[in-house]
Amino acid sequence: MASVGSLERLLERQGNDLDRLTDAEARAVLAIYETSRRELAERLEVTLAARDGEVSFTAFDIGRTQLVIEDAVRQLQARLGQQVDASVQSVRTRAGEHLLTLMERAEPEWEMIGGNIRLDVLTRLAQPDGTLLHRYSVQRYGADVVSRMQGRLVQGAAQRLTYTQMREQLVAREFSAAAEMRPRAELIVRNEMSNAYNASYTDEVGNLAKQLDEPDDPDPLLLRLDEFLDARSHPISWLLDGQTRKPDGPPFRVSVAAVRAKAAELKRKRAGGVLWRQDGGFYVGERLPAHHWERGRCHAWRKSWEDL
Repeated sequence: MASVGSLERLLERQGNDLDRLTDAEARAVLAIYETSRRELAERLEVTLAARDGEVSFTAFDIGRTQLVIEDAVRQLQARLGQQVDASVQSVRTRAGEHLLTLMERAEPEWEMIGGNIRLDVLTRLAQPDGTLLHRYSVQRYGADVVSRMQGRLVQGAAQRLTYTQMREQLVAREFSAAAEMRPRAELIVRNEMSNAYNASYTDEVGNLAKQLDEPDDPDPLLLRLDEFLDARSHPISWLLDGQTRKPDGPPFRVSVAAVRAKAAELKRKRAGGVLWRQDGGFYVGERLPAHHWERGRCHAWRKSWEDL
């Protein structure tokens, strides 16, 4: 059986492992974004070649350019959808591996009872996510890209920008409509991976609790929040770290006023970006992510593990 020190080190390694996996998948999404941005730039360059680049862009040109943009964004959506599907599946599998490794290290009876449970967990999490709710984020992203670029088209025509200037407004690496949407592409994959990991992990802890614990178990299997705490951390993370709850019990909660006070303490201008619902004066949620750019995770815990 593991000591508390080794358990904490295991949890730290698992948190770092999740962070590395998320970073890798985010880089893959940004590579797709960059390829799509470059391809659209090349297509607009072909349009430019047919005309003098210094000719003013007019309202007449909006419709034709809009068709090129919409086609390019459809391709971007398809690529992003496939990548985010793969990212979500990868992190669901990792959630199961993390949970089972922790149980093997911490539960004294796991060697006798864990074989079939392990197979069940891995089999469930190896199945594709049937809901595909994360696809909505990709679809909405594509619609927002089109809308952002359409706004630039109308603005450019009104300002009588040249074709060359209009192309820069749409797809330049910096300060263009496409560049403004780059962080959003990364945010999608990070949010969706956090949601998939923590949803899968939470569900499986609930399944394990039903199999391992009596209804009134004095030392029930819990969910505990483990947040990354550094200069980048959201104010709410400092208040959530270490909180526990039963998988079927009341949700996690933290005072809105306390989050604002923590933001002031950290000298943050705002404490926005919270994803949990607000119930009166509290933010309430069953699991992470609690906010955009979440780096924390849920993990299984028993109070007795503190005494090992």
